[in-house]
Amino acid sequence: MGAAVFCPGISLCLKFRLPDGLSIYFAEAYAIYQALKYILDNNIISAYIISDSSRVLKDIKSTRFSKSPHPTILSQILSLLHHNPVITIVFKWIPGHCNSSHMTSTDILAKAATRLDGITAINHSYDEAILAVDGWIWKKWLNFWEQSKTCTYQKIFTLNKSLKRFNKSRRKDIIITRLRLHQNRLNAGLFKLGLHEDGKCSACGSLDDSIHFILNCSNTAELTNKLLAEVKDSKYWNYQFIMSNQATVDIIVDYVIEKDIEI
Repeated sequence: MGAAVFCPGISLCLKFRLPDGLSIYFAEAYAIYQALKYILDNNIISAYIISDSSRVLKDIKSTRFSKSPHPTILSQILSLLHHNPVITIVFKWIPGHCNSSHMTSTDILAKAATRLDGITAINHSYDEAILAVDGWIWKKWLNFWEQSKTCTYQKIFTLNKSLKRFNKSRRKDIIITRLRLHQNRLNAGLFKLGLHEDGKCSACGSLDDSIHFILNCSNTAELTNKLLAEVKDSKYWNYQFIMSNQATVDIIVDYVIEKDIEI
C-alpha cells in the first residue's frame, strides 16, 4: 500500500510506503493527514487539499467516527484542523476518472511508494491491527493452500477471499457446490464411500467424476453441447471457468434438475 502528496506549484512530492494489509480508505486518509502536517509545519495559512476519496472527505466534513473504518486517523486529521484555527483549508473532491494530469501524477507517486525500501511507521489502532492480522493469516493460508493440495478442488480452483453464491435456491446451490467440491453421488463419489465397485462411468468406462460428467461423458453430450454454445471461445473451455461462470453454471443446474439426476 502506498500514499502520496503532490503539489506541482511548490515541487512537492511526498511518498509513503504503508504497512501491508491496510485499506485504500486508510491510504487516502493518511495522504490527507500528511498534507495537513506539511501545511502546518511550513506555516502555510491558506491551502486546498484535493482528493478523489469522497468517503474520506465526507467523514471529515461530518466527523463520522462511528461510520469510519479507521476512526483514529480521522481523529488525527480533525485534531490538526481544530487546533489550528488561523489556517484556512479547503477540501475538494475530484473523481479519480476525471483525466486530471495532477491526479494521474499523484496516483503514479502512490504506486511508486509501494516499491520504497523503508516502510512508514504508523501507530496501529485496533482497526489497522486487525487488517494486518487478517493479511498475515491470509498469506499463511494461501501458502498452505498452494503447498498442500490434497484434494481435487484445490488442484482446480484458486483460493478466493470472497464467497460467491450462484443461486438463491438452496436446491440449485447444493447441486453446484457438490459438483465444484467433487463430493457428490456420481459413481466416483459413491466409490469414495464404498457404494460403487470402481467409480467408473457405465457408458464409457472413464472415472465418473464431476469433470467427466460435465465435459466428457457421452451420456451428457446434450449438456456439453449447450455449454460449448455458451462458451464459444476455446481458451475458456475448462472446468474452472465453466464452474465459475454464472451463465454456464445455470445451464448445468437446469440440466441436472430437468433430467432429475441425483447429485
